[in-house]
Amino acid sequence: MAAAGFGMALTMPAATATVIEAAPADRGGIASGVTNAARQSGGMLGVALPGSMVHARASFIPGLRAGLAVAAGAFLTGALVTFVGVGRTA
Repeated sequence: MAAAGFGMALTMPAATATVIEAAPADRGGIASGVTNAARQSGGMLGVALPGSMVHARASFIPGLRAGLAVAAGAFLTGALVTFVGVGRTA
């Protein structure tokens, strides 16, 4: 959990800067708003979904493992979408 916290703290500023730089100059505010809304929605789902998986299982450890597997899949999906979808500048 500490690794996820440190990873998000180090990743979000760079991801925000990359999204803002990739957006046209007249759409910077929209890009910032969409990034912030996605971050907040992801944070909400990142707490609620694994928490519900832990609660739904008969014991704590299997539910925790399932929740962390879902979180890891979400992180990898986000990394892949960012790698493919964000334009690169020369």
